[in-house]
Amino acid sequence: MKKRILLLTIFGAFVYFLSSSFSSGLGAHGYNRTGTQDSIAGCGSAAAGCHGTGGGTSVYLQFYSPINFQNTVGSYLANHPYAIVITGTNSSISSSHQHGFQLCAVTGTGSAQTTVGTWSTPAAQYQISSVGSVNPIDIVEQAGTITTSASLSAGVHDTLYWTAPPSGAGTVKFYCSFLAVNNNSLADTVDAGAMDSSLSVTENTSSVKSISENTVITAYPNPFSSQFRLQMDHAEAGIYTVKAYDMSGKNLIDNKVQVSSNSFETSINTANWAPGFYGIQIINNEGAQRFIPVIKQ
Repeated sequence: MKKRILLLTIFGAFVYFLSSSFSSGLGAHGYNRTGTQDSIAGCGSAAAGCHGTGGGTSVYLQFYSPINFQNTVGSYLANHPYAIVITGTNSSISSSHQHGFQLCAVTGTGSAQTTVGTWSTPAAQYQISSVGSVNPIDIVEQAGTITTSASLSAGVHDTLYWTAPPSGAGTVKFYCSFLAVNNNSLADTVDAGAMDSSLSVTENTSSVKSISENTVITAYPNPFSSQFRLQMDHAEAGIYTVKAYDMSGKNLIDNKVQVSSNSFETSINTANWAPGFYGIQIINNEGAQRFIPVIKQ
């Protein structure tokens, strides 16, 4: 199935958000370098000795749905999961490098900006920090400086997962900052990064009918290893279809379940699934649906 990807390349201001003392992520220390309200405009006292002002670094974002690669093209569906792929490059660093980033999603402008949606982190190398004194912003960032053997000239990729908020949130703006360093513990001129502050997606209010928000649908444990349980509370009686998709859009399960009371639970066997991110689609007998993200470790 052909997928369309919303792609934006930004060449940013080369002043920096991360130092060796903040390799575990600025957000974990209470600092926001994404470009939202309350964020740091430059290194300053918040990151004394931070890595440098060199050029050659760029970052771009890809925003798409992992469920059948549905067409996003600048819009999202309420309560649906999406993948955000950060690709960072540095033409001056080819090997023995490290990188870090901060990523967030907000609505509103200026001091009225508010964090929106929920993040899922697919690996222990990422963490979520809540930062800010006005309206705290949920920031996804590295839990420790990420070292990779991939060439920074070709680009490195970090994939995070975001579930859209309930209907009515309106336009969502994603902010991302990225740092690339050559891993020699010095603030070299090649150490630099870029900040993306202009990726916006609008709410699609005309497409898919959603299962009532009064119905609480959860998967636990999540992340899981060999299986997880799907639970529905305050659900209307009827026949529901449960489907699961991997990141390639492949349909792994397509089960019919009978819900006879407002509380229902079933077990999903994932022994043959590879570790990674999956989307679970639940459809009632009227065609209304809900998506929830799950992660296999």
